[in-house]
Amino acid sequence: MKIKKYLFVAFIIISTSFLVNQVVAHPPENIDLSYNVTTQILTVTLTHNTANLNTHYVEKVELYKNDGSIIEKDYTNQPSSTYTLMFNFPAVVGDRIKVEAECILGGKTEETITVTNNTQNNPPTKPIIQGQTKGKTGTLYEYSFYSTDSDGDNIVYCIDWGDNSGEVCIGPFPSGVEQTSSHSWNEEDTYVIRAKARDINNAESDWATLEVNMPKSKAILIPMFLQRFFQHFTFFEKILNQYLQLK
Repeated sequence: MKIKKYLFVAFIIISTSFLVNQVVAHPPENIDLSYNVTTQILTVTLTHNTANLNTHYVEKVELYKNDGSIIEKDYTNQPSSTYTLMFNFPAVVGDRIKVEAECILGGKTEETITVTNNTQNNPPTKPIIQGQTKGKTGTLYEYSFYSTDSDGDNIVYCIDWGDNSGEVCIGPFPSGVEQTSSHSWNEEDTYVIRAKARDINNAESDWATLEVNMPKSKAILIPMFLQRFFQHFTFFEKILNQYLQLK
């Protein structure tokens, strides 16, 4: 009787685990392809949003040319929700390249492009920067960056926060998808955020700017009688300081 009970419990656990995996599993959301006929490089940008990149990831990527399999790659995890792979892939103008990406928990997505002889590479548009324009030192603020590339190339955003912390570049990301990055300033001053977009073929946009103000605190003169009062009742002084920090 106990054996049947244990078998039933085990069956319930296995069934539940199977059902959960089926609910959570989903194919990759997007595949973005670009091919450089000169360098013979195929760039594949995959988007697969999962809760755990080590257990739920794109397990297999297959590359086809004119319906014939050329490359098959297996993976044991993925570095982020959106990431880029690059392959040496011989092809000529007119060839059809198909890429299939398969999730380890089930589900497959595919995308196809035709190789063209478009040697002209256009730069992305000047980014649009949005975010807080007035704040306080030591506080982390998030800013969004948006640009598009007429060639459909993936985009890298290079950002200068205006505080001599150096230029930082993030990406590449799919064209036309808003991206975010955060920063804080340590000194009270006015800063100019600069950002430019660069495609994977190194064509760059003009710089976009956004002015951010970290204003200096206004000095407040406290009468002598209040200073003496606060010396005896420090609790009220703490309340005043907290009020001034909120201003």
